[in-house]
Amino acid sequence: MAIPLHRLRGCHLPWPPYTYIEESEDKTRNISFGILPQAIRLLQSVTGFVLEEYQPADGKWGAPVDPHNITGEWNGIVQELRSGRADFGHNPFGTTVERSKVITYGHYIDNDRYYVCYCCCCS
Repeated sequence: MAIPLHRLRGCHLPWPPYTYIEESEDKTRNISFGILPQAIRLLQSVTGFVLEEYQPADGKWGAPVDPHNITGEWNGIVQELRSGRADFGHNPFGTTVERSKVITYGHYIDNDRYYVCYCCCCS
């Protein structure tokens, strides 16, 4: 009996030593390595999901677009999660009260109290 493959999109930014990003030799894609990509690949090997990794176009972590967050619009990884373009953000992601209102955090991954973000399910 074949297990169906689940495709997930993971959004991330470089943050050494957790995540490094290099362009492939043929310049067609980015290759990530480091502590978090290694952990993600371990999960892939156990669960069988297929991961498409990418970086947010604006290169930002995620903050309200306007200073008082009147519009409710965000940028960066947070916006990728909120829009559904990303299923999770796999970076050491700092927690803020504002972010916790619009994304769901996972569990601590180290003693610096950074999180891996799960998919956005808050609005």
